[in-house]
Amino acid sequence: MAQPIWGHSPMLFPDYADLVTVTAAGADRNLPEEWLRAAVERAFGGPAGRLLLRGLLHLRPTDAPGGVAGWDLAGRGDGWVRIESSSPLLTCHIVVQVEGDEVAAATLVRYGGELGARRWRRLARHHRRLMRALLRRAARALAPLPV
Repeated sequence: MAQPIWGHSPMLFPDYADLVTVTAAGADRNLPEEWLRAAVERAFGGPAGRLLLRGLLHLRPTDAPGGVAGWDLAGRGDGWVRIESSSPLLTCHIVVQVEGDEVAAATLVRYGGELGARRWRRLARHHRRLMRALLRRAARALAPLPV
């Protein structure tokens, strides 16, 4: 990646950060927002995903125009996009960056207190697996059809 993905978030000192990457031939044929939507809208845009976000993390999905799966579309640039959500428990930023055949998703979390830290620590391992699976599913959904 030309620019470190971390530079696309204003969260300077997150309590938690991870990075998941997948390789997909021709990934840069699609915009980062298309990758983000393909990865998270089905998982978190429906009732079950919103219940997880609200119930466990107290994140309040928004129905604002231009949002992604209830998250605010907070920033974008050449080859990257960032969504954000926050609650009294924690603040989350997810940045997706696409360059060549590589797609990267960085998650940055700042805890609002001990309860947020405990909840996120329990979910973090599952989050990493889920994010990798969501990016792989997005790669299949965005792959060009064989001719």
